[in-house]
Amino acid sequence: MGTVRERRLRDLLGAVEGCKRVCVLTHFNPDPDCISSAWALQRLIHARTRAKAEVVYGGIIGRAENQSMVRLLGIDLLHFNLIDRDDFDAYALVDSQPGTGNNPLPEGVDPHIVLDHHPKLPATKRAVYADIRPKLGATATMMYEYADTAGLRIDARMATALFYGIKSETHNLGRGVTRADVNAYLALFEKVRKDIVSGIENAPLTAVYFVMLDRAIKGTTLHGPLVVSVLGTVENPDMVSECADLMLRLEHVRFAFAMGRFNGDLCLSFRSRDPKVEAGQLLKSVVGRDGTAGGHAEMAGGLIDGHKKGKLGATRAACRELAQRMVKKLKIKNGDVEGAPLLKSPDTTPSQQAIRALIRSTSGDAKIV
Repeated sequence: MGTVRERRLRDLLGAVEGCKRVCVLTHFNPDPDCISSAWALQRLIHARTRAKAEVVYGGIIGRAENQSMVRLLGIDLLHFNLIDRDDFDAYALVDSQPGTGNNPLPEGVDPHIVLDHHPKLPATKRAVYADIRPKLGATATMMYEYADTAGLRIDARMATALFYGIKSETHNLGRGVTRADVNAYLALFEKVRKDIVSGIENAPLTAVYFVMLDRAIKGTTLHGPLVVSVLGTVENPDMVSECADLMLRLEHVRFAFAMGRFNGDLCLSFRSRDPKVEAGQLLKSVVGRDGTAGGHAEMAGGLIDGHKKGKLGATRAACRELAQRMVKKLKIKNGDVEGAPLLKSPDTTPSQQAIRALIRSTSGDAKIV
């Protein structure tokens, strides 16, 4: 029968047996964990089956670090809008699942393979093979195990991709990790191109980034342990999750909720540092039937489709409504329900002065008003 890892590998490869071309789909706006995992699956399919595979993504790769990762490692990606669906006789979903609304899987198509570290969804049972491990910190950990079990040669580029996928997804092993994540991280570390990791983490930022950062800070309100940020229209949806990560670092804050409009939709990101609050389930309850949402114990994302009639929409009124729902779900005290601006007026407190000084130091000649 073999070990658990050997059985998983056999079943995964068996799911695409007889297939000629496999479309390895990422979720919309893929992050390093998703990109590296999809790339590893593509290589595994090439090496151990007769099928050919392409990594295909939807949305955009907007975050500077993610763009640098793709460029520096030479990862070939195709956009879903540019492919001919008839070219593929099998689909694989990586770091996502059917029914989430966050991937370009064609309607009515059941994937052959689903690999994810988020909680299992009902539609996933229709996949030929599904490996869903919500306790893992990263899907890249899963792909390292498959590659290692298959005896696949993990060169420096692949090691760097998977390592950075685990590193970024778990905040350098500081968030939601298991022993498997640690083992994969350490096993990959020796082969990693440290100069490339440094290049990814210190990717150049455009002036637009700092304009959005300034707008995010001005659009932030404090509700006791919750900080809410309304960014308005963003250049890329990754800015919303970046804002949530940043605001969670604010002293005395346990929850961060960020919202921003992109292509007419409202992108949502929620972060929690309270072990009693499950971020994914909470954001799902806040969004309700107005959109889609999901995630882990500490981080979650969601989307309100601004193009569908009857939906909440992507307006400022929708942001206020969602913020109030979040306040209610978290049982915020009455005195903090309305919230207070993060920056009440320019330079009124030492903390505010420090924030503005940080913006100035990172934005060069950008004007701060």
